[in-house]
Amino acid sequence: MPISARDEYHHSGSEFRMPSIKRKTGLIILSFFILYGTLSYGIQRSIIYPIFQNLEHEEARKNLFRSLEAVYTEIDRIEMLCRDWSSWEDTDDFIKNKYNEHLQSHLNRDKFLTIQINFILFCDASGNPVWWDCYDLVTEERMESTDSLKNQLLKSSLLLSYKPGALTYSVSGILQADPFPVLLSSHPVLKNDDKESLQGHVIMGRFLDSNLVEKFKEQSEFDFDVVPLQGDNVPAEFKQIADQINNDVPQLLSQAEDSRFLDAYTTAPDINNRKALLISSKIPRKVMNTGARAMLYAMISMLVAGVFIFFGLRIILQLEILTPVADLTDHMIRVGKTGDLSSQSSLDRRDEIGLLGKEFERMLGKIKEKDDELVRANLKLEEDVKERERLISELEQALSEVKTLSGLLPICSSCKRIRDDKGYWNQIESYIHEHSEAQFSHSICPDCIKKLYPDMYKTMFAGKEPPETDA
Repeated sequence: MPISARDEYHHSGSEFRMPSIKRKTGLIILSFFILYGTLSYGIQRSIIYPIFQNLEHEEARKNLFRSLEAVYTEIDRIEMLCRDWSSWEDTDDFIKNKYNEHLQSHLNRDKFLTIQINFILFCDASGNPVWWDCYDLVTEERMESTDSLKNQLLKSSLLLSYKPGALTYSVSGILQADPFPVLLSSHPVLKNDDKESLQGHVIMGRFLDSNLVEKFKEQSEFDFDVVPLQGDNVPAEFKQIADQINNDVPQLLSQAEDSRFLDAYTTAPDINNRKALLISSKIPRKVMNTGARAMLYAMISMLVAGVFIFFGLRIILQLEILTPVADLTDHMIRVGKTGDLSSQSSLDRRDEIGLLGKEFERMLGKIKEKDDELVRANLKLEEDVKERERLISELEQALSEVKTLSGLLPICSSCKRIRDDKGYWNQIESYIHEHSEAQFSHSICPDCIKKLYPDMYKTMFAGKEPPETDA
């Protein structure tokens, strides 16, 4: 695989290797998606997850309310029966005379099974029992040994109390008894609707046994358990849970040991406003499971989309930006290493990268022009330097051959001898020879020839003008 100029530049030992744009853009995009995924997960955990949790808790509260509603609906049914029976004149006559043929025709097993009541108690105004009977609605047989329950009812001052002028006369609710808690209602018997004339009380009730609980489950379409809170056999765990439930926290919701379920608890008070029942349920976490799956699918879809977007962006950046920038970088590095300013890039684009490449080539062209001018100037300067060196050499040579005489020279006007610095008179040729590089050779001028050798003068210059001489 060929090595580009950029790779060669990066791998050279004299250059510091910088991270490439491709690597940096990849890290930036990857960091962005990691940050986006982290923020998305944080938002889901801090906002969306609590919404599902609140929906699940609200659904759990509604289910607990439906279970309580089933219990109190049954109490309301018993209260209506008790109020109806207490308003009969036959009931007033039965309590007063201890006998009433019409009423006693209703006090049989079939009537108990029909109205789904376990026990009925008639008391006079003093709280003394007039009539009592109790049946098992499952076996449809009379229940023996129920005197303890009857005595508990007779000892309850609340059930046998009556306050004229009160808004309500009946007492309805839950009473903890043995062997089961009971749902009951007590209603006063008044003579001819005279609110001041109390004749006695009618008390009706039904055992809150497993069969009734199963019926409540069918009615509420909600699975729950009922735990009595009074007695010595109540587990300490349930007592601790019940202690945490109050008016401020009417329901208690907690994570079960099995993460697929949510433990939900609430309490129901008895007629004395004490916690009588603990209603508990393991609620399947359908809402949270649905929410968790939805968030998981969202994260998976986001991850898949992120992978596609990541590689899509990488490809687009690679084709549109990174590869052209890399090619332009290779071209610049190649020009820098080879110094070939006439090299042309193969980049042909009309965007900012193409404009950058064209500006780079235009800059290289101007640099080449300046470089050519500089080369020509250097050549001319070298020639000038050589010429100057030649002239200097010639001048130095001329100066080496000439010894300059300067100053005022005293010369005899007659014999033309020159006086030196020591006061001696020297022949002019001796003085010049001593003080310069000049050499003398003796000759004779035309005037002296004419004067000293006239015959030679005539022979030499016959018919010619002799050269002029200074006077």
